[in-house]
Amino acid sequence: INCGAIPETLLESELFGHEKGAFTDARTQRQGICEAANGGTIFLDEIGEMTLSAQVRLLRVLDTHEVTRLGSTQSLHVDVRVIAATNRELQQAVSEKKFRQDLYQRLRVIEIEIPPLRSRPEDIPLLIEHAVQKYSAELNMPAITFDNAALEALKHHTWPGNVRELFNFINRLMVLSTSRHLSFENLSEHLQNIQPTPSTSRNLPVHLGTTSAESDRDLLYWAILEVAKDIKELKAFLLQQTQPTRPLPSLPIYQSEISDPGTEIEYTETPLTSAEDEIRPLEDIEREAIANALRATDNHRKKAAKLLGMAERTLYRKIQQYNL
Repeated sequence: INCGAIPETLLESELFGHEKGAFTDARTQRQGICEAANGGTIFLDEIGEMTLSAQVRLLRVLDTHEVTRLGSTQSLHVDVRVIAATNRELQQAVSEKKFRQDLYQRLRVIEIEIPPLRSRPEDIPLLIEHAVQKYSAELNMPAITFDNAALEALKHHTWPGNVRELFNFINRLMVLSTSRHLSFENLSEHLQNIQPTPSTSRNLPVHLGTTSAESDRDLLYWAILEVAKDIKELKAFLLQQTQPTRPLPSLPIYQSEISDPGTEIEYTETPLTSAEDEIRPLEDIEREAIANALRATDNHRKKAAKLLGMAERTLYRKIQQYNL
């Protein structure tokens, strides 16, 4: 329930229910959310917008596990778990007498602070992928994809409206964009103040709207092509090093007697090591890199994922794959 989206006069009725005739237009008995969620969980969004009178009644429910419908004198036993969220500083609201301190302390059993989107750019590609899949299904439209420059710009944007702004932006792109593969220039037409991010990395297209297995396969193909290109360049370099760069000067030929005509001198040519023989399987390299990162971070997976430049979810999957 969104406490800020319901009028103050109806919020208590929504939470605690009412009896017939409890107030104007209360023509029937109604069960409140706290009563309906008996044995389960209720999520109170924007709890900082709740009125003081509703806060008192909610505190009673949390303390006594009893709820009383509006217009009734009978208390009903309820067993509910309450999860509350707000974008306000509740401690400041308590000092300003806008939020009850006893309710604040009662709710503050486990406190989780979600940082703003701009401080966790590694989450943005995952959120974009989720938003694209969501609106593609809702609007019955083909998914959109982003090139590397566009995705980097989205990751470094400030997003003052956080996840809601990001989702609304993706929704707008799904509807208004004529192209399904978007570049930075396409983004700047729909989002003000977005800045390009200078990058020295190669332009690797990032396709959204695909499964993680398909994305990993595409990245693996790209990596194999890069390795093959490096091998070709290495071969050319080795071949150039083995060829003389200038003709040798002509030297006079001298003939000398061999003291022991029965002695044979053998000459063996040591072949150059083939570049293919030194190439290790890509999975071995990846497994070793993950193992080194885990050792360097004392098995702290979040730090290891950041060190490797991959998402935590991908790192967890790789750890299970390689039995690390």
